[in-house]
Amino acid sequence: MVRLSQQLSLEQRLTPQQILLSTLLQLPTLSLEQKIKTELELNPVLEEAQELEEVEEQELEENQEQAEEIQEEFEQLEDNNKSEEEELYEEAEEEINWEDLVNDDEAYELKLPREKKEEEYERPEVYTATLAEHLLNQLRMYNLSEQAFRIGEYIIYNLRDDGYLDPEVSLDTIAQVFQTTPEEVEKVLKLIQHLDPVGIAAR
Repeated sequence: MVRLSQQLSLEQRLTPQQILLSTLLQLPTLSLEQKIKTELELNPVLEEAQELEEVEEQELEENQEQAEEIQEEFEQLEDNNKSEEEELYEEAEEEINWEDLVNDDEAYELKLPREKKEEEYERPEVYTATLAEHLLNQLRMYNLSEQAFRIGEYIIYNLRDDGYLDPEVSLDTIAQVFQTTPEEVEKVLKLIQHLDPVGIAAR
């Protein structure tokens, strides 16, 4: 009679790498260094890694060398440019005879500015408004009816040069011209008398 049975077992197996690592960890420091050196000598594929500080120092030295080379090239260029400028300056001095130029009276001529006459200057004309235009501009600021404005315009154009109203033009005459009453004409006249200049259209 066949019997089936199950059995649980726990086994721990180490890989060769784990075994090597455990043996290396157990070694003291001196023997570990010797072991590493022997492995490096036996295995040509392995290389000893440089420390980070050494790498940084090498890079810094290389950068300094490059900077020094660039500085030397720049100084050489400056020296070349200076020498070229000096050569050009010397050639120019040799070509120009400064003594001849200074002693040559005909080469220099003093030119004084020509005095302009008053007639040559163009003076812009300044427009000045007449007394009638000045009064009409002020009269337009009032909200007058068309007939009242025409009465005021008639009075303004009948002013004398001294600003007084022509005595031959009476209120009745103006009222007849515009077919209105003398009172309406007098209202417009008083309005004009309050305009600038003071005392205008006095009788």
